[in-house]
Amino acid sequence: MTIPNNLLRIGFFGSDLFSITCLKAILPLKPAFAKLDVITRSPKPSGRGLTSLKDVPIATFAKDNQLNLLRADTKNDFSDLLTQKYNLCIAVSYGKLIPAEFLNSLKYGGLNVHPSLLPKYPGAAPLHRALLNHDQTSGVTVQTLHPTVFDKGLILSQKEYDLTRDETIGSLTDKLSVLGGELLREVLERNLYDPEQQKLIGKEQIEELPRAKKVKSQERQLNWNQMTTFDIYRRYNTLGPLYTFKDAEMSKKDRKKMKQLQQQSNSPEPGVKLSAALKSKMNEIASRPTVLKRVLLSDIHEVSTDEKPDESDITPGTFIISNKEKLHVKTIDGWISVGEVKVEGYGTEKPEKFIVGLNKKFGNSIPIFKTE
Repeated sequence: MTIPNNLLRIGFFGSDLFSITCLKAILPLKPAFAKLDVITRSPKPSGRGLTSLKDVPIATFAKDNQLNLLRADTKNDFSDLLTQKYNLCIAVSYGKLIPAEFLNSLKYGGLNVHPSLLPKYPGAAPLHRALLNHDQTSGVTVQTLHPTVFDKGLILSQKEYDLTRDETIGSLTDKLSVLGGELLREVLERNLYDPEQQKLIGKEQIEELPRAKKVKSQERQLNWNQMTTFDIYRRYNTLGPLYTFKDAEMSKKDRKKMKQLQQQSNSPEPGVKLSAALKSKMNEIASRPTVLKRVLLSDIHEVSTDEKPDESDITPGTFIISNKEKLHVKTIDGWISVGEVKVEGYGTEKPEKFIVGLNKKFGNSIPIFKTE
């Protein structure tokens, strides 16, 4: 393999494991480049009291592999990068729009590896949306970098991938990062970074499709009256531990809080105006005989046919302990098994211990999870 233009001066912008895999794929081409620098964001404060700095994975990879490492967070940082005289930038999971001024300074502009088959799923969470929407096919795209909009460049090359039933966010990330690296290498080997080549093969993204929005915390809540067994299994494989609620008898402390809530509703503080709807909601909560406790469920799987309990007249959300010491929870079309449970205010427990401690945690209530 030879690259006719052996004067490529590349700034590789990345952050996470996905970008590391793509970088690894082009490292064998490094002798053909005049320059290859890794550029990433600065370490962020983390830990208790934000007293320690946490760096991004690609920074560690660059140091371990003796690659020149630079940082770019601000507009001034990108202005300073102009002195490096790059002629091509590659951005993979960088998390920040590469400024137009910087892109315009590059003879070959920029390339991006995006984990979806654009124009489908532009945006921050394409892998999550493909899994949550039960897509059969996903893939990767190498596109040019647009100077003002994320994921709106010319499509240069794509590869498809068929999702498996047991696909997880981790497995999909791993597989698409490998495909993305292979595709990026092919694009470089075929000189598709050259604008003249792009004029011949580049495809404009004319169709406007919904963006793959970031995942919100409430998407981890289970709705027992709507989600199928596979919905829940796939959601867990995509988002990790999921939460639900369970009725619990009120403690003295709970009753005191409810009484205070009712008083606030009926006699708000001076200057505080409550709408009729909010007053009604506060009174409804305060008059409940029970409170809802949040319960976190982990190690979730579909229950096989031979393990399914009798399903006659069982309300979705009802749970029982199985003979394999798993928690079985009824769904609208079957059962899921749960290997770990965490009730708010308590540590993580195995199902058997959770069942033994039901009365302590919830009082004398029926074994059923609820949607808030």
